[in-house]
Amino acid sequence: MKKYFLVIILVVIFPIQLFADGPFLYSLPFNYYSDDTTLSKTQEKGIEYASFEKYLLSNDNELGKKIALISALEVYFMMNDTKKSYFVEYQEKFKNAVEKKYKTTITNNQVPTEYRFIYTLLIDYDTSSPKIELYKKFVDEKPDSKAIQTVNVYAFNFNLIWNTEKKNYKDLAAFKESYQDNYFINFDNLNNDTPNDVLTEIEKIASLGNECDYNLVCLIPNPGDVSSLNELTDFKRNKIANAEPIPMMIVTKNAATIGLEAFQWLGNEAQVIQDLKVSDKEKILLNYFAANETYNFINHVDNLSVYYDSLNKTKEELAKAKFKKNSDKTFSKLKNTFESDNNNFGGNTLDDLTNLLYYLYQNPKELSKIYTK
Repeated sequence: MKKYFLVIILVVIFPIQLFADGPFLYSLPFNYYSDDTTLSKTQEKGIEYASFEKYLLSNDNELGKKIALISALEVYFMMNDTKKSYFVEYQEKFKNAVEKKYKTTITNNQVPTEYRFIYTLLIDYDTSSPKIELYKKFVDEKPDSKAIQTVNVYAFNFNLIWNTEKKNYKDLAAFKESYQDNYFINFDNLNNDTPNDVLTEIEKIASLGNECDYNLVCLIPNPGDVSSLNELTDFKRNKIANAEPIPMMIVTKNAATIGLEAFQWLGNEAQVIQDLKVSDKEKILLNYFAANETYNFINHVDNLSVYYDSLNKTKEELAKAKFKKNSDKTFSKLKNTFESDNNNFGGNTLDDLTNLLYYLYQNPKELSKIYTK
């Protein structure tokens, strides 16, 4: 259920090309060459191999354009699925042409990095699991290439979005430290072998790829010790206080006020949780859930129906939970401000969010239906 909900959110937020529920090449965000007729014609009608090879081997075309051509050809086959794909045939022909030119195998380091990189893209045809380890190696070889670095970050996060079982804290942290953080920090200093516009799309997919939901293996270094969740809870509360939006979501006029009021309300809720007669672990899990879902909700990401399903409860049933609410004044203030800004959105309400929280306060064992290991 959660995966399907994620797909719905993705389709709402981002361009449709990203969400073919599959092919990596199809989704690559290099469609910034509107003046290049070869690319537009390829996407619509395909391309003869001689022209394909000439384009890929030409020094006149920057690497970003070559990536865009490969992506356009897969788009052509995806949009015309009754036609026989000759993509695999083109892989082999390109491989033979390069090997003939350099008199060695295409994977040999004597072949220029760009051609080995292009061949790797070609053999990633029709897959949702790109060869991320190879793209890392190409970055190590050509760290100044904006296009190669872009594909590397995109491939890593694309792989995690469609293969969520692969998400874990260690791999995420290592990739961010070795590649992703450097990419974003040094983006302006990389060479111009692809348009700068690509950065926006990479920021989006990196945000999605790094989203751990409530998977403890992904969220924290040691799932058996949830104490490190406290740091993430503070991080979420600070994002709320600073009115930091979720990328591409609507920002309303009173967002800053809503953020401060939500931060104050969560402070009161933290004291409520502290006073509960539950274990320290359950208090940590409750605090993180409250902060994370409040951040999502005030930024118009409504996950509540997912949790109703996980708990096998309706929101009407949760509304009947008996709990002494000792922060009503703070909550009422937040509710009034939020509703004045968001009275046309419909769906679940802040009251529904608090009803869910209060149910979990009284039934903390139910957190096991939300958090996974």
